Amino acid sequence: MTAEDYFVQQNPQIRRTLYALHKVILLSEDNITCKLNWGIPFYYYRGSSWCYLAYIKKWNCVEIGFTKGHLLGNEAGVLLERGRKTVRSIEFKTYDDFVFREEAIREVIQEALLLQN
Repeated sequence: MTAEDYFVQQNPQIRRTLYALHKVILLSEDNITCKLNWGIPFYYYRGSSWCYLAYIKKWNCVEIGFTKGHLLGNEAGVLLERGRKTVRSIEFKTYDDFVFREEAIREVIQEALLLQN
């Protein structure tokens, strides 16, 4: 199974947001790869997983999660802890949420990539 397989399993609204985030992630830096782990797309940079995409049924949202999120600054105030020790995430209820926060998302992605150096 691939990320594409995961995306097409979702409803059209969810799929649209997942594809948009997938594109932003892959275009953020050269040498980013995507592989399914635990049934969801994980993104790797310099040999380490640093973020993932998932539809979270419990919260009815798409989530981009950052594996070292606890180290991120969160100046834009978009990262959620949700009781997790290290992972922080940004949730999207709709595609418009993505559009509205796209610049902040790009900044968080760049900061998360810097942590992989």
